[in-house]
Amino acid sequence: MSHSTETTHKKRLLVLGIVMLCIFVLGTLIMKFNIRKEQESNASFAQSTLTALHGKEVEGIIKEYWMQLGRADTRKNPSLYYEVAAGELADRLYSSAQKVDYGKEPFITITKSVEVTNVQVIDYSPSRFKVTACSKEETEDIKPDGTSINPNVFSHCWVFVFVRQDEKWKALGYLSTIDPTSYETAPVWLQKVIGEMP
Repeated sequence: MSHSTETTHKKRLLVLGIVMLCIFVLGTLIMKFNIRKEQESNASFAQSTLTALHGKEVEGIIKEYWMQLGRADTRKNPSLYYEVAAGELADRLYSSAQKVDYGKEPFITITKSVEVTNVQVIDYSPSRFKVTACSKEETEDIKPDGTSINPNVFSHCWVFVFVRQDEKWKALGYLSTIDPTSYETAPVWLQKVIGEMP
């Protein structure tokens, strides 16, 4: 076999090896992509099932949470925050409300109504659930004489984590799903509560 024939043969083997390697890599990538798509599909099916089973219940829990936070008696008696919140969240709500003397404020903001929509249950157990939902709150400012001023409507979307404590569902934490920086700028305790953002 001549030197040029041997060189040509080696080049062909090298090219064949490279082609086979490319086919192997491409096949592996396609397989990984298909596995990922299947996992996403399974997760989506699980969320749809959880939402069908628990969506209405969770919707009511979130609505009650926002309503309780916005009641005048809760704002004036911060220990009531522990009825609807747990852990660090409850402590922070209580602490910030303690700093306000509502008797000296020109008004107190209360929640008149809450509508909860777009509920997607991500995870649910008898002791904890994680959900995304949007809320629309109607609020108004009430003067000490009872006069209503400044009606407002606020809409936002959130990821919530609730835990079962003292036979009640209580918020453990929540973050905006609209603001892309909310997770990165959240305190570490809240990042741990929320876990992975949906």
